[in-house]
Amino acid sequence: MPEASVPTIDTQAESTVSPAQPLRVSYTIRGVRELLAILVWLYIVVKLFVFDLDAFVFKTYFPAFAWLLDYKFFIFITIGSVILLTC
Repeated sequence: MPEASVPTIDTQAESTVSPAQPLRVSYTIRGVRELLAILVWLYIVVKLFVFDLDAFVFKTYFPAFAWLLDYKFFIFITIGSVILLTC
């Protein structure tokens, strides 16, 4: 009786991405996330203890869009949920 051959997968032949490539993307994403976290915390501290920065910027440079400050909470919640859904 002939022996049945078992198909094998050659992992080296199918791999086209070098191990260093995903690592670079990971460092880039980590850097962007760290920078974003620093900016968010800096905004929070300035907003709470120093100055109403967003209202000043909108009223000084973009007075036609000052009404968006009334919907700031909903804008931040929407942006945060989209970020969480895409991760």
